[in-house]
Amino acid sequence: MSLYETYIASLGPEPSPASRSIASRFCTWLGDRELTRATVLTWMGQRRGAGYSAGSIAREWGVIRRICTTNRLEWPFVRSEAPQVSEGDESRPILPVAAIAAMIRTSLTMEPGVRARLAMATTYGLRRVELQELHPGSFDWAGPTVYVATAKAGRQRYHLLPEELIPVLQASAWRPRSLMYISQEIVQLRLLIGVHAPEVGWHAIRRALARELSQSRNGVEGMSETELTIFLRWKARSMASRYPSGTVIGWGGEKEQHVVGLADQDLDRKAFQLNPWLEVWKECQA
Repeated sequence: MSLYETYIASLGPEPSPASRSIASRFCTWLGDRELTRATVLTWMGQRRGAGYSAGSIAREWGVIRRICTTNRLEWPFVRSEAPQVSEGDESRPILPVAAIAAMIRTSLTMEPGVRARLAMATTYGLRRVELQELHPGSFDWAGPTVYVATAKAGRQRYHLLPEELIPVLQASAWRPRSLMYISQEIVQLRLLIGVHAPEVGWHAIRRALARELSQSRNGVEGMSETELTIFLRWKARSMASRYPSGTVIGWGGEKEQHVVGLADQDLDRKAFQLNPWLEVWKECQA
């Protein structure tokens, strides 16, 4: 097998689109050359020259390192040479509540797929790659629930769907879209509401949601750090939060059903009460 094929095989049955994309670009660029210290440094230099962020470069470094090790090649670097991401390197823009509300209203003039992805981002804080992973089979309208294939080693889980979103989500055909296409959607949305900061992407909505969920509203206490970790599917190792949710198999004439654990149900409902944008979605359908 090729370097790329061996790497992909090492990731299991469902490798993330981002990892596939990084590995494909690097291996295509590498061609017939050997994977050496010089070629890795040349690639990294090109990425920096193209304006890639410190975080993106660090992620590519990790993918290339795994390509090397899974193909039983010697990794020609020591740990201290890995790219470092400092707080000064990172930009963490957060969109104001009113700006996101304006995006929602603006999305009414756009195609259903854009509105549906914006609905998922403003309700569950989905990352760009998680938005890309959504497809018709992600949704169980009888539940109603949605399955989120979480990125960055976070917990993949089912979420309840609030009734305000169901018409918006059902209107989309959930056609496959590239990461670049989805990136251009948020660029178009921010420009339409007058936000010209190029660093504002889907994650600016995720950060805004995390901030809003942590604040008390309408007599509902804001989420704790643990609750935010569970709801936003940040990386956690506890199995206690995973086992109550899953798929109940069909038996005795009953259909297979995706279920959300009681604790997750309560947390989802709490998130819906704290979410400042569900009312905007509801108003837009009135």
